Amino acid sequence: MARISAQARQEAFFTDVGITDTLEGRFEVVSLHAILVLDTLTAHGEEGQRLIKALSDRMFSSFDHALRETGVTDHSIARKMRNLAENFVGRQRAYTEALPADLAGLEQAFHRNLADVAQSETFLKQLAEYTVLARKKLDEQSPDDLLQGKIRWPNADECFNRDNA
Repeated sequence: MARISAQARQEAFFTDVGITDTLEGRFEVVSLHAILVLDTLTAHGEEGQRLIKALSDRMFSSFDHALRETGVTDHSIARKMRNLAENFVGRQRAYTEALPADLAGLEQAFHRNLADVAQSETFLKQLAEYTVLARKKLDEQSPDDLLQGKIRWPNADECFNRDNA
């Protein structure tokens, strides 16, 4: 989860033409990266399945912690976590249907799911291109590296051309 979170915190995602730097925006970027890793791990048998469960548990524990830090009370945490889980599953379905290389499908999914947090149409196109590149890079990594959490991502700064966004 640390490599996913570190990549999802890259400034390139949260520019004045990118994703809004809010709790919702950060959820979207973390979710995208987690979905890419989860989808890649599905090809790695029983060990991949074990890691999928562990990664999912850890990710939702982090979401729970983040909500509590913003002042969400015990009374409403279950409802908010259920909403996050439903949103995550919907995004996972949409993004994995378009992967590994359906740019148009990813753009459509991003338009639907990121409309409230994206600040530029061009950024969504670039995000789709980044996502295809990230998935390709994950597919090129050895199963052992992935299973050990040694994830290598594309350089986000190089993937987003701010001049055209």
